[in-house]
Amino acid sequence: MARPERRNPLRGILSQPVVRVPRILNDLLHAGIRTQDRLVRRRQLFTNIVAYVAALNAGTHFLTNAFYDFHGLATVNIYNGIMLVFCLLNHLLHRFGDLVAAVTLVLGIAVGAVVGHSFVVFAFGTESNLQFYFTFAGFALFLVGVENMRVFIALYVVGIIALLISLIFAPEYGYALAADEVLRHSLAFEAAMNAIVMNGLLITLALVALHRAEARSEALLLAMLPARIVERLKTAPDRRIADRVDKCSVLFIDLVGFTEVASRLKPEEVVAFLDEIFSGFDAACDRLGVDKIKTIGDSYMAAGGLAVDASEGARRIGRLALECLEIVETAPALGDTRMTIRAGIHSGPVTAGVIGDTRVSYDVWGDTVNTASRMESHGTPGRIHVSDDFRELAKPFFSFEPRGAIEVKSLGVRETFFLTGNRQI
Repeated sequence: MARPERRNPLRGILSQPVVRVPRILNDLLHAGIRTQDRLVRRRQLFTNIVAYVAALNAGTHFLTNAFYDFHGLATVNIYNGIMLVFCLLNHLLHRFGDLVAAVTLVLGIAVGAVVGHSFVVFAFGTESNLQFYFTFAGFALFLVGVENMRVFIALYVVGIIALLISLIFAPEYGYALAADEVLRHSLAFEAAMNAIVMNGLLITLALVALHRAEARSEALLLAMLPARIVERLKTAPDRRIADRVDKCSVLFIDLVGFTEVASRLKPEEVVAFLDEIFSGFDAACDRLGVDKIKTIGDSYMAAGGLAVDASEGARRIGRLALECLEIVETAPALGDTRMTIRAGIHSGPVTAGVIGDTRVSYDVWGDTVNTASRMESHGTPGRIHVSDDFRELAKPFFSFEPRGAIEVKSLGVRETFFLTGNRQI
C-alpha cells in the first residue's frame, strides 16, 4: 500500500506568495524593509507602494511641465521635483523604526497636498482637474492602519477641506500661463491617466492583501476544524455548533513505548518523528473522509460517521486504522527503535461540537469515546482491537479475528475482536 502523500495547506499558504512578481520588482517593493514581523512588513510594503505611486505621479508632471515650459513653470517644477525625490528616498527611513517612513510619508504628502498641491491647483486652475488628486486622501488608511483610525479621519477631513477650498476658491484658468488652453488639457489628461493607474495599483494591493489574509484565516480554521464545520461557522458565526450522532466509530491510536524511547533522544528528533507520523495520519484522514479529532502527546484520535451514515463511517475508520498501522511499520526508526502502534475502535452514540473562544477545537464526547479508549489501552501492539459493536457495522468490509471475552476496566466483561484486513470479495 502506497504511503499517503503528505499535505499541509497551512504551511503552503504561509510560505508562498499569493501573487508572484519579478525579483527586481519584488526587491524594489521591499526596499529598506528589514523587520521579520509580518504585520509590520505589510504596513511598510504599503508605505513603499504608496511612495512609488506618488513618485510616479510627481515624475510624470515634472517631465511634462519641464518639456513644455521649464522656465515659465519653474515654481511648479521645483515642487514636483522635491516630491519626486522625497517619495523615492522614503524607504531609507524604515531602518529608524517600524512607522518612521510611514509617518514621514503621510506628513510629507499631507503638507504637500494641503500646501504644495493647493498652490498647483491655484496656479493652473480647476480646468486642469488637478484638484481631484485630493480624493486620494482615503488611501492614507493603508499607511496609518485601521488601528489609528482617528489619525486617518483627521487626514481625510483635511483632504476634503482642501478639495472644497480648491473647488470653491481656485480660479478656473489659474494664474500660470492662464491663456494656455493646451497646457490645461494636457494636465487634465495626465491627471485622469495617473488617477486610473494609482487607483488600480492601490486597490489591487488592498484586494491581494485581503485575499491573503482570508486565505491564512481559512487555512488556520481548516487546520483545527473539519471543512464542513468551518463552512457552518462562516455562515453563522454566532451559532453554537453541537450535534448528536446516533452511531459514530471512534479510533484511538497510541505509539507503543514512545515515551521511554523519546526520553533518550534530542527534542528535534522526537518532534520530527511525530511530525512525519501524524502528517501521514492527517493525509490519510483527508483522503478517506475521516475527521481527525485531536492528538494528545503520542496518541491520535479520529472519528468516522459524523458526516456520513454509520456503515460508511465504520468502513472509513477501519481503512484508516489499517493505513496508520502500515504508516508506522514502514516509517524510519525512532533512534534505534522500530515503533509500532496499539489501536482501538468502538461504535456508538456521541455528542460532537465546537468549544472554546480564543483556542477553538472540535471534539466528541460520550461513553463511546471512553469505550474506544479502553479498546486501545487493552489492545495488543501491532493489532487493531475493536468492539463487537464496531464489528457488526464493519463486517461487510473487513475480516476479523475473535479475541474472546476479556475484562475491560470500568466496562466489565466484553467480547472483542482484532481487525485483520479488508474483506476478500
